Amino acid sequence: MMKPLWQPAPTAPPRATEERFRMPREFALLDALVPTLFVVFILCIALQAVLNGLLNRLGVYRHVWHPPLFQVSLFVCMFAVCGLFILN
Repeated sequence: MMKPLWQPAPTAPPRATEERFRMPREFALLDALVPTLFVVFILCIALQAVLNGLLNRLGVYRHVWHPPLFQVSLFVCMFAVCGLFILN
């Protein structure tokens, strides 16, 4: 008897899958629940301000075509990476 060429992948128990993709905890700030990503957003804004000053002093913005677009792109990349670190 021949073996089938394709077999469905074994499925993980639903409990493990649910816990893997759970939302991070929320923080209580003045009796209001604040999502974790909001805290990361504020930290990324502070990091962007520091990085913006550093790049400005180094003269990087003289070599960039559109500095505001570069700043927004850099912020989006930082926020995405920090958000992915929280989910793992």
